[in-house]
Amino acid sequence: MKLINCSKTYKEKKVLSQINLTLESGIYHLTGQNGTGKSVFCRCLLGLEQFTEGSIEAPPEQVLFLPDTPLGEDWLTLRENLELLLFYYGIQLTEEELTARMQQLQMTEPDENYHKVSVGTAMKIGLALLLQEKRWDLIVLDETMSHLDSTIREMIWDVLEQRAKEGAIVILIDHSFSGRSGDLWNTLAMEDINGKC
Repeated sequence: MKLINCSKTYKEKKVLSQINLTLESGIYHLTGQNGTGKSVFCRCLLGLEQFTEGSIEAPPEQVLFLPDTPLGEDWLTLRENLELLLFYYGIQLTEEELTARMQQLQMTEPDENYHKVSVGTAMKIGLALLLQEKRWDLIVLDETMSHLDSTIREMIWDVLEQRAKEGAIVILIDHSFSGRSGDLWNTLAMEDINGKC
């Protein structure tokens, strides 16, 4: 994916300016102070918003956006929420595959009402989509991991590495991320890619 002279303006305020960037498969830890445009940049990459200037060559087709809030319905159980989310994305799993996915994420009470579980457990509904192999071109996690324990975080880092090896571009916004090393991991600072606003 290649960004050419991409800018974003809200009324009179320019938030992103003249971004020229090529993103290849890998994991990009997007850093920057609050208010530097990280989330706006990601929403534009995802197609949730449009850059007001510039273009994107080879835009991603299959995108996954996991925000900092859970993706569930209070009136459903954990299992029902996961089934609904998989349905939205057109992903079909057998009952055994669904159970295995929930076990992998340590969702030990699948029939628990969603509104009664912790925020960390509720976040796992969306994170279950990461386990879908060879599906995603672009994955954006915007402070998605902050409510998770260290065991699940480490497991998710491993899953993200696998998705990147499959060819996905992964963008991670996480102010508490302490870093991982390796060929797949990159740091992308907003201050370096964003021109003068």
